[in-house]
Parts: sequence; C-alpha cells; structure tokens
Amino acid sequence: MRAIDYVKNLGASMMAAGIRPADYFASAAPETRKRVFLDLMACLVITALPVLVLSIGASFLLKDRPFSWTVELFLYVLGWSVFVFAGAWVRRLTARFLGDRTDVPSAALFVTQRSIGTMLLVAILLRSMNAVWSWPNAATDAGVFYGRIAFTVLLFLAGWFMEGRAVVAGFKLHYGQNTGRAILTWISPIVFYIVFIWLALNIVSVLP
Repeated sequence: MRAIDYVKNLGASMMAAGIRPADYFASAAPETRKRVFLDLMACLVITALPVLVLSIGASFLLKDRPFSWTVELFLYVLGWSVFVFAGAWVRRLTARFLGDRTDVPSAALFVTQRSIGTMLLVAILLRSMNAVWSWPNAATDAGVFYGRIAFTVLLFLAGWFMEGRAVVAGFKLHYGQNTGRAILTWISPIVFYIVFIWLALNIVSVLP
C-alpha cells in the first residue's frame, strides 16, 4: 500500500506542477536531493513500462524489428537522468550568475524534476507511436512522412512550452526571479547543449 500511495502522490505532484505550476510550487516545499533522485528514478521506470510493453509486443509481431528491453530501459533512464541533472545544474549556475539566490540547495533540481511531466508524456506518446507504426518512406509517402514530422515537432514544442511554464513558475518562486530572468534560466540548458555539441564537433574535426 505504501508503494501505491507513493506512486499516486508522485503522479499527483507531477500533474499539479504541469497544470497549475504557480499554485503547486507555492505550496510544495523542495525535497532533499536524495528524495528528488528517488522520485526521478520512480517516475522514469513507471513511465517506461507502457513503452516497453508496446515495444516488446511490436518486436514479436514484426519480426524485422529486433528489440532489447534491457538496452531500451537503460538508455531511457540514463538519457532522462542526464537531461534532468545537467539541466538543473546549468539552471542553478545561470540563476547565480544573474544574481539570484535561494536558501534551499536542492531547489533547482526539485523544480526541474517536477517540471518534466509533460515532456515525459510527449516522449511516451512518440516512442509508443514509433513502436507500433514505422516511419513512412519519404519517396513513396511524402505527405504522410512530412505530416508525421510536423506532428512530432508540434507535440515536442507543446511539451517543451508546458515544461518551461512550470520551470519559470518554480524559479520565480524559489529564486525570486522576475519573468525575464526566469525565462533565461529555463532556456539556459538548451544554449549549453548547443555550445557543448558545437565545441565537441569542432574538436573532433581537428583530430588526426
């Protein structure tokens, strides 16, 4: 029963942060780093289950689509963990660079973890769709191919906007930022990733 109650409370918290972020962060105190890490792992494993079930089913029905659920789960958890922890770290540094402080060390991680609910839903939907519906051929089904690309991009942008809405509300409350600085803090990981990838590609290009 404790596990069921924990999952229910975690789901309710993620939903509240996505739907009413200002009200949620105003009433929810940041948790410790260990508790946020536990919440993140639980959230990732729970959300991975429906995708794994669909992928396993598709691998049996479609013999030409090999599947390894251990690799799938590992990459899913690892990828989102890096995204959350790196994003929280960059946002915390950005807030400090802008002169904003908080008395709670785990505030940036807490806000980032609670804000990813909509992005996880988008990831589940897109991965499930890919598991049961292969991408069409651009040469023979151009309309369907580009329509699916447009749907994917629009869905991603909607999830990213909702995630940003929650992050902005959380940083305004816990770091005392105004809307402009909170938006800069929200998008700072994207800028960091772009610069990091650009530097990595340039370093690789000059290697013998």
